[in-house]
Amino acid sequence: MSRPTKRLLVLLALLAVLTPLGLWLPALARAGAAWGEWGTAEVARRVGYRPRAMARLEGRWRAPLPDYALPTRGGEGAAGYLVCGALGTGLVVAAAWAVGRAMLRRAKPV
Repeated sequence: MSRPTKRLLVLLALLAVLTPLGLWLPALARAGAAWGEWGTAEVARRVGYRPRAMARLEGRWRAPLPDYALPTRGGEGAAGYLVCGALGTGLVVAAAWAVGRAMLRRAKPV
């Protein structure tokens, strides 16, 4: 594995480990929900109305780990955030690797 690849993987691992900051910082600042993780009720509270398209699409997607809660732990917490960070990072790395491999195959002369 090349040195830049190792550095990238270390950086991604560090970012995944730091994901619980998304839970702790809003709580420390008494800022409410983490930025961008709002449902229609939170958006309505913040901006004064419920966007029609957002309300129409609400409920169409069921998160695999709602509120980052692990099924065995029963509540919100850093462990669920870490699992989601690791899963998300793994999926992005796997997708990038697959796209890179496909591009390399196309670029090779036949």
